[in-house]
Amino acid sequence: MTKQPSREAFSLVEVILALGILSFAGLALLGLFSVGLGVNRDSIQELEATQIAQSALAERRAAPLASNAGFLLPVLDTTKAIDRSNPVFLTEGGKPCVSGQDAKFAMISGITPSAEGDVTQVRLCVFWPAKVALERAQGKVEMFTTIALQP
Repeated sequence: MTKQPSREAFSLVEVILALGILSFAGLALLGLFSVGLGVNRDSIQELEATQIAQSALAERRAAPLASNAGFLLPVLDTTKAIDRSNPVFLTEGGKPCVSGQDAKFAMISGITPSAEGDVTQVRLCVFWPAKVALERAQGKVEMFTTIALQP
């Protein structure tokens, strides 16, 4: 008598169990994907805000006493402190705009001259979204630096 070859296969229970495990893992990966997208978006906004702040500081570092209206920071006065608590609204590229409706970022700054008058401390905070107060901002970048007033 010839022996029939055995047919080995997965049972229906095993297939359903494997599909359940696979779908559970797939849903977990989809959840991680959405978290990753949010972190990526926040990282891009923080990078843009950092670039805007560095650009504003570099402009003033290059010409600390120039009174050009194109600067984001005011003239680094050697006699009085300046505290800009009213935000300057900025577009995505860091250009000033009139209203917070068109702005992506907002910037506040503070300038404190030294007693000797040869250096000035600059405090800068860029936050987003521009339509909210600093306390309710989604994110912010703060920078503190000292700028020499004499070349």
